[in-house]
Amino acid sequence: MSTLIFQKQSSLLEKTHNVFVKDNFTLTVITDFTRLKNFSCSDDDLNDFFLNEAKDYKDQLLAETYALTSTDNKKDIISLISLNNDALKLQTNNQKRIIPNPKRKKSYPSVLISRLGVNKKYADNGIGSYLLTMVKEIFLTNNRTGCRFITVEAYNKERVRNFYEINGFKYLLKEEDMTKKMETVPMYFDLKILHQ
Repeated sequence: MSTLIFQKQSSLLEKTHNVFVKDNFTLTVITDFTRLKNFSCSDDDLNDFFLNEAKDYKDQLLAETYALTSTDNKKDIISLISLNNDALKLQTNNQKRIIPNPKRKKSYPSVLISRLGVNKKYADNGIGSYLLTMVKEIFLTNNRTGCRFITVEAYNKERVRNFYEINGFKYLLKEEDMTKKMETVPMYFDLKILHQ
């Protein structure tokens, strides 16, 4: 009996859950992955993930992929972003200073941007930055569990690192600890700076 009640209640949530509207854009969780077949960004690895792996991540409850569309044309996907839970582990004294002393722990709740791609048709128009701003606002205003940081393992390419830097992300490692051989570089954004 309690299972039946839960099923009825959870179906009510689905109708409004994971749809975010700002300005003339809508960010919606992907449920129909066939919508992604025409999506193409400028990175083959990202395209492969969105077209061939994102559904498996959703099915295994590992990540949710969201589509950014215009409120006027929800069929044309402007950008995609996959998010999953994470924990930011602060190990060095410099890293630990991010958090005031009484609240210091070994790790902090975070959301990981596992993938972010902008459709080639809309590239270099500030869409990626706009999407990051939207995600920051969502986790400040619609935070369901507590989330202090947004993290990303940014591709170790100057353009990608600069994109995240411009959007307020900081490196978790010191410059001398990063090497060109690293495929990705851990970065974070502290939501607390927007919450004050």
